[in-house]
Amino acid sequence: MRDLTFGYPGSEEPVLHGVSLMFLPGQTSAIIGGTGSGKTTLLNLVPRFCDPTSGSVRVNGVDVRDQDLEQLWHEIGMVPQSAFLFSGTVASVPHWKCVSEVVRLTRGSVRRVWSR
Repeated sequence: MRDLTFGYPGSEEPVLHGVSLMFLPGQTSAIIGGTGSGKTTLLNLVPRFCDPTSGSVRVNGVDVRDQDLEQLWHEIGMVPQSAFLFSGTVASVPHWKCVSEVVRLTRGSVRRVWSR
């Protein structure tokens, strides 16, 4: 993505402005941010679910607007977030026991890192 700006039709200001970033082949990347920060919009630009207002989105160095959609979709892989809500704590949900064990085991390590 190079100097990417995107605004929804009718909105007063762009949702994304001047974004430049690169995802490298073979590496796992995550887009993290608060609700409404533009994560989904940013990712929707890659498979051309929408097009940028200005700037470019490139896959393999080629602007996605210049690529065949079927070929583009074959070249990329995205795993969207799935929201999962539960009540209680992680430890209280049976199929999350392994997660709670990881949390328990790493809690001391996290405390040691933060106390430095």
